Amino acid sequence: MLSRYKSILLLFSTLLLSATIVVGQKCVDTKELLSLPGKLVESKSNPFGGSELELNPSERATATKNLNTIKSATLKNFKISGGTAQIGYRVNDKYYFGSYYHRTYKYVLSFYMYLCVDGKRLTSDEYGNDLVITVNPDLHYYFIAPNLEYENGFYADPKKFEGPMIGLFSYLVFENKDMVNMIQNGTGFVEQNMGGSDAYDIHPDIHRTWFIPQKGKKALVEVTRKEYLQNILEFYERERISQTKKYDRLINESIRYMAEYEKSGNKAMYQSHLENKNNATKEIEAIRTRSTTKATTVSGILKSNTEEWLNQPARISPQIRNNSFCDEASDYKKTGYFTFRSFYDRPDGNIVYKWAPDYFNQHIQSPAVPLLLSVRMRYKKNSDFSAGIMNDYIKNLDFDAISKVLLVK
Repeated sequence: MLSRYKSILLLFSTLLLSATIVVGQKCVDTKELLSLPGKLVESKSNPFGGSELELNPSERATATKNLNTIKSATLKNFKISGGTAQIGYRVNDKYYFGSYYHRTYKYVLSFYMYLCVDGKRLTSDEYGNDLVITVNPDLHYYFIAPNLEYENGFYADPKKFEGPMIGLFSYLVFENKDMVNMIQNGTGFVEQNMGGSDAYDIHPDIHRTWFIPQKGKKALVEVTRKEYLQNILEFYERERISQTKKYDRLINESIRYMAEYEKSGNKAMYQSHLENKNNATKEIEAIRTRSTTKATTVSGILKSNTEEWLNQPARISPQIRNNSFCDEASDYKKTGYFTFRSFYDRPDGNIVYKWAPDYFNQHIQSPAVPLLLSVRMRYKKNSDFSAGIMNDYIKNLDFDAISKVLLVK
């Protein structure tokens, strides 16, 4: 009898424990889940997700080693609540720091929020918060080759269809002036309100960004007025060559057909191709006139100013990208892209920078070696889940441990 009683008691206790677990998994509102301890969910598959196919074996070995070092640093003080985190590695397209190629790759820590749906706790399928640490960050260059039809004409080596671009398309401009100090010295951070992902997103994205450079070295240098003007002249010459190729082909084609129709006696077709040839010739003359007009102004500025003036930093109008890269919007219709009048020396002008050659000529035979790091945390404005990540985790992120990857060769 006693044995039977114990069995019944054990069964009752088991049922009671099971009921407690089930009740514990239920929820009423998502907010109540914010206090639940979070956890890191390790990837069971390749953390690169296939993107490592962009790397050669040597680059992959170096990138894996460095990303694992970054991973260890970010998990030192790992603590979140109200969700889970997952780790992934990413590889970007080829990028040239001026003339030097260095591989860009990323460590991504994505945060997924717990949600209360129909009384049950679920983990969101999407993430709105992530920490991204980029090795050799590929910042967007300010000027863009103006037309895909002849973009290939602006590679530094015009005979190749890849590699670094000419100088004008390797320039950086920072509308947020604090960015320069961050990249040069690794001090402070900047925040950018990126807006919501859609009209119904009540928690817009905020990007908080830090940079970690090598100590004692400057990753950026100011572009002088002289260099800027010389590179504009190089653009004019490349532009002229690229634009006239199309019309040179039309002229040669017309000459060939004219010879054929002259033999056959087809005067109408002969006349049609003669007109095509004459029109193409006029277009080439117009292209040369526009190019010469622009170049004459720039050459005159180079010749008429002192070396001291020419060696001052180049400063351009903040509106230049809205004007087809011209100083005045009306100039584009007259002489085309990058028509230059003068430098913009008002306080709101933007100084032109480029990647420092002395900084990025290191390890050119080992392009995956880290030379510069960026750390970017994306979080949601006025989100309790985001606030918890920022206060419990990001505030205690060990930047010194992360920066040690710059010492790894």
